[in-house]
Amino acid sequence: MSSNQSVKFSLATNVCATDGAMLQHTLPSWLRVFGERLTEVVVVVDERPPSGRIASQRGHIQDGDDLLNRISRICELDPRVRCVRLNYDCVPETSLKWFGQANIVRCQSGTPIFAFVQAVEEASSDIVLRTDCDMLFCESGWLNEAIEALQSDALDLVEPPKLGMHLHGYETMVSTGTFMLKRSRFLERCLPLKVHHLDWARRFHRILKGRPSWLSLEEMFKKEKERGRIRHALLDSSVGFSVHVYTREYAQVEYFGEVISKIESGLIPDEQMPYGWNLTLEVWPQTNLEYSSRDV
Repeated sequence: MSSNQSVKFSLATNVCATDGAMLQHTLPSWLRVFGERLTEVVVVVDERPPSGRIASQRGHIQDGDDLLNRISRICELDPRVRCVRLNYDCVPETSLKWFGQANIVRCQSGTPIFAFVQAVEEASSDIVLRTDCDMLFCESGWLNEAIEALQSDALDLVEPPKLGMHLHGYETMVSTGTFMLKRSRFLERCLPLKVHHLDWARRFHRILKGRPSWLSLEEMFKKEKERGRIRHALLDSSVGFSVHVYTREYAQVEYFGEVISKIESGLIPDEQMPYGWNLTLEVWPQTNLEYSSRDV
């Protein structure tokens, strides 16, 4: 076994009250996929409601107690799962560390920034996989490639391959849906990040509305990559892939668990490929139909 195959890592995610049903599916999947390589799964719970575009996309805000109860039940099944309530008193310290300013919380459309980076901060391992709670994985070698790139200081930010990446041109993108970093090296080399805003016209509009004008963390990463301040790569090989669950409504679908099992095994219907890494459950066969083994 190579040294990288023995390296363990933390998985960190951030959730809010709309995410309970989805997390009940994805968190057990992560435990199955990554197994003993996981030191822990840190679930950072943001008890403030979503805002902006994110709130309109999520629809009905569920009971926060329901989310905590679901996480507690999973914690009882695996002691590596740790629940942390997002402490907004940490905003000044974390924001200064990451951005050189003390007030970066959410972007202009409501996407979390503080919650994303605080999830990384809460992890106990130096190697951290930060992922949205609606991500699924087929892992057949990309994990070792990612850890090798980080341990050798070849890259600062590594993304797992995306399903259908060659068909959809994902290679040029930077996504915060799921990424790995070596925190000590990222802190030393890449932080603080430059804080990027909307253009002046849209910035003025947001100021009039009392809304922030920051770009999302994803867009900041992209601009920092373009400036040469972040060495980033989307892994490109036949060693598995990641999938984004397109809507939280899928968590209520009866055969969603079966679909997750197929994804973990790398079995994807041809009909999914035009939609790339965005899982489109409507095109998945429910019974007795053919699936194809996929790489990326």
